[in-house]
Amino acid sequence: GIHGRETISTQVDIGASESSLRFDEHGNLRTVVRPWFSLPIPVIFNPLPMPLPGRGGTIALAKAAFELETLVIFEAAELDNDLLPYADAIGLRLNSSEIDDVALNWMPSYVEIEESVEGIEKFAARFPNAVIAGRLSLSEAAGKTAVEWVKAGIRVIHIYADEVGRDENDRPLPEAIRDVHCQLIEAGIRDDVTLIVGGGIASADHIPKAIACGADLVAIDFVALIAWGTSLWADRGGSIVDNDDIDPEWGSQRLKNLMNAW
Repeated sequence: GIHGRETISTQVDIGASESSLRFDEHGNLRTVVRPWFSLPIPVIFNPLPMPLPGRGGTIALAKAAFELETLVIFEAAELDNDLLPYADAIGLRLNSSEIDDVALNWMPSYVEIEESVEGIEKFAARFPNAVIAGRLSLSEAAGKTAVEWVKAGIRVIHIYADEVGRDENDRPLPEAIRDVHCQLIEAGIRDDVTLIVGGGIASADHIPKAIACGADLVAIDFVALIAWGTSLWADRGGSIVDNDDIDPEWGSQRLKNLMNAW
């Protein structure tokens, strides 16, 4: 708190809580409690938004997420045995055709479905202990879609804008977040879903601003590359990160430093 005496929690729950519990006549719980988990900080890592040489950046993301006790999302093609030590911090982003590409020893706590939540039962059957989320591009239609998804049983939605924080209709990220948030409130189901927001999150102040607009937590991507010193689109020569594989230990420490600074 402002006087240094109160504890301020940054914990966030992934997978909204049950709105009510049902018990039988003997007092036994009848409600099936669906998977959920908590993170100590309201920040997760997206997959790398642009390719880098080697596996160092990918391993660094996983190692940093594991040591920060947060989450990193990877696509199926990025999984390999070098990530197994950090498996508890790894979530997956998949479409229905990729389920069978995931080795059986990967049982993540979080699985994100690309763009359509049809066939969610197939994902739930393959990953029974995972929170199943939907990934939804922000647009003027996103609020209506989010309401439909929540009513269909989706409890986490990852809404996202482009890399500069604009949605498909060129609205700024705060306006687009607020639109989805308010439509969920109007439908009476905002407490039934966790909203993750990505796209254009570039500095520490963007986190509380996104949360103030209705998000529960944010996902970052290009920021990781900047933390490693990549040149991105700057009008200059490529950096060592662009031209050579990075040391995972160094890369993960840079990300942990960034999160501590934020």
